[in-house]
Amino acid sequence: MFAPTNFRFEEPKRHHKPQETIILLHSTGELAPPAGDRFNTDSAMKEMLGGCCVCADENGWEANPLVYCDGPNCEVAVHQGCYGIIEVPEGEWYCAKCVDMLQHLRHNGNGSVDVREAPRCELCPFGDGALKRTDSDGWAHVICALYIPEVRFGDVHSMDPVIISGVPIERFQQPCYLCSERGEDKRALQGACMSCNKPGCKKAFHVTCAQAEGLLCEEGGGSKNVKYCGYCAAHAKKAVDSVDRLVYTVRQSITYGECNDGKGAVAAESIAKVVFNTLN
Repeated sequence: MFAPTNFRFEEPKRHHKPQETIILLHSTGELAPPAGDRFNTDSAMKEMLGGCCVCADENGWEANPLVYCDGPNCEVAVHQGCYGIIEVPEGEWYCAKCVDMLQHLRHNGNGSVDVREAPRCELCPFGDGALKRTDSDGWAHVICALYIPEVRFGDVHSMDPVIISGVPIERFQQPCYLCSERGEDKRALQGACMSCNKPGCKKAFHVTCAQAEGLLCEEGGGSKNVKYCGYCAAHAKKAVDSVDRLVYTVRQSITYGECNDGKGAVAAESIAKVVFNTLN
C-alpha cells in the first residue's frame, strides 16, 4: 500500500509512548512540500526530521519503544525494531556513530578529540541520521539500506553490518534528479540512487532525498512480504490522487449503507488494487 513518509527531527530526549496500532511507515495522505534550500547543509536537514529516523513515526509502544541517542549533540531517534537494538538498556543508549566516537576518545586516553572527517553515508550525501557500519568500514543509513534493493544486513536482527558490496556500480553513477532540481549537481552524484518504481520511468534519486519529499512507500501484503520502493514526484502524486478519489467513494458508500456486512473490507482492499494498477 502506498505510504508517503515525512522526515523531520524534534528536540532529543528519552521518549517511550504507547501505541495501539503498529504502523511501519507514517502515512501523511499527501506529498511533502518541495525541499527547496532545506538540503544546503546537514544541519538544515535536521530541522525537518521528527520521530524515528527510519520510519518517521513519532510514536513508540511497549514492545517497540522509540529510543533517543544520549550522545553529545546527537539527535538520532529510532524504534528498537527499526535500528536492530537487541535490548534497550535501562540507562543511556548510544547510536553506532556515537559509540564509535566514544570508543575513539577512550582510545586516545587523554580525552582530546582528533580532527576526523565527519561520517557520511556511502549511499547518499548526508551524515546525520541513523547510521550503521558497512562491510567496507564506512557508514550507511538504515533507511538507505532498506530501500536500495541489493543492500543486505550481515545480521538481520541487529541490522549490522550493512553489506553494500552487492550494489551495482550503475547505482553510484546515476545522478539524483531531486538534487539536480535544487541545483546541487555535485551532491547529485554522491552515493547511490534508487529508481522510480513506475515501469519505464528513468528517474533516480537518493533514498534520503525521496524520504524528505514523501516519495517512499511500502507495497505488498503483510509485514513478511513488504516491498520497499519509491516513486518520482509525478508518479507518487498520481498514486495519492487515486487513493483520495477511492477513499471518497468508499466513504460515500459507507454513508449510504452500501458497505455493510463486511463489504467495507472489500472496498478497502480495492483501494490497494487501484493504487497498484495506477502505478504499474
